[in-house]
Amino acid sequence: MTVRRPVLLISNVLPQRPGDPAYDVYVDRLWASLEAAAAPHWQVVREYAQIDGPRVAVEKVLRVDGVVLMGGEDLDPGLYGGPSNYPEEGHHWTRADLAHTALVRTAVAHRIPLLGICRGMQAINVALGGTLVQHMDAPGHLNPDIVSDHVFARHGVHIEADSHLAEVLGPLADLDVSSAHHQCVERAGLDLRVVAHAPDGTVEAVEHVDAPVLGVQWHPED
Repeated sequence: MTVRRPVLLISNVLPQRPGDPAYDVYVDRLWASLEAAAAPHWQVVREYAQIDGPRVAVEKVLRVDGVVLMGGEDLDPGLYGGPSNYPEEGHHWTRADLAHTALVRTAVAHRIPLLGICRGMQAINVALGGTLVQHMDAPGHLNPDIVSDHVFARHGVHIEADSHLAEVLGPLADLDVSSAHHQCVERAGLDLRVVAHAPDGTVEAVEHVDAPVLGVQWHPED
């Protein structure tokens, strides 16, 4: 008898960033790492939120057993009441942002396991009414040459001992992580608990108090 493998949806913004092949190579490396980790246990389905939009993204998440939201571009600040024209602001893919925030709310409502990585964690927070620090002053969270050299910044993280994240990681309550971001969680969204911090106080993980939804600011796929 054939045993059905659970289906994992891995969602990103776009299959390619227009005019930026170096960025595409960098993201493809992270895709490959995620798929290699998932392949022994999951049937992996790719999803591109800018192409699908909110309706199709929600339809897809309702057909799978788990979701990973990858990192990527800044979220549209209009979704969390932030101003435009902030330092290091990049292009915003608003259709993708609306798709990811709708996907998050659907996962929470239907208790579909979801992991958000970097931008994915920020999408979880914004989807549930939280806000973001638009540009961080703290150094050590981003290598400015990462798109070309693929070297992540490294720093420590402390995880709260009574969190689900600590339960998953076991004895690794304090660990070094791979980091690549210039934004982070400011105010946590509804029913989200902050469960990890960097030494400088940056929020490094959030988890939902009821649904199986977790976000980490670092890149475990590195």
